[in-house]
Amino acid sequence: MSTFVLTNPTILLGGVDLTAKSNSISLTYEVETRDSTTFGSGGTRTNVGGLWTVAAEVGGFVDDTLVGASIFDAVGGGPTVFQVTPTGVDGETGYAVKSIAVSQQPLGGSTGDIAADTLSLSGRSGSPLVRGTILHPSGTARTATGNGTARQVGAVLTGEKVYGALNVVAASGTTPTLDVVVESASDEAFTSPTSRLTFAQTATVVGEWKELAGPVTDTWWRVVYTLGGTTPSFKFGVTVGVR
Repeated sequence: MSTFVLTNPTILLGGVDLTAKSNSISLTYEVETRDSTTFGSGGTRTNVGGLWTVAAEVGGFVDDTLVGASIFDAVGGGPTVFQVTPTGVDGETGYAVKSIAVSQQPLGGSTGDIAADTLSLSGRSGSPLVRGTILHPSGTARTATGNGTARQVGAVLTGEKVYGALNVVAASGTTPTLDVVVESASDEAFTSPTSRLTFAQTATVVGEWKELAGPVTDTWWRVVYTLGGTTPSFKFGVTVGVR
């Protein structure tokens, strides 16, 4: 992915697709610096890295039908899976974190303005910001069981983890069910795949976070999705990364 104009990112939070009601996004990843200067340091301060901070802010327009109660109630609540992708294209870079909504401005603006909404997020539960690969784009509706495209995400070394973020943003049908599994293999053809991350079966919109400690020598990864029920249809986004 080269330089591009930010016109169509994908922004997902806890099973809600914020993309169509947002017009600004910022994602920050920074480390605290701690002064480690000692005598004899040559007159220049030295520093070491401390704790990491993940922060995101999403700005857009009020839509109580889409994001009203679900986002309002998320402020200060349990971990919520946040995914953002610059383009939303399958196989492109995506970012994911297990987050907490720390503030929301549910209404803002002056006379004649479109009602504005701002949401701020921070990383939660020691979860790192994961820079990974989109293994399934949320804009694609699935109506039958299938496999995602194989992507060379890479091996998981000892001391590393593979992380998976899932946001199911649309579900319909009669008693529909969706099972999503992330598999790995040593070859692109997935001659002998192994299930690595298994998300809970769902019948509705939801966000879920999974992680697995290495080592995993396989370098190829894909999503396998299984649909059940009568005329099921699901839209879901999956980002997988190693760090």
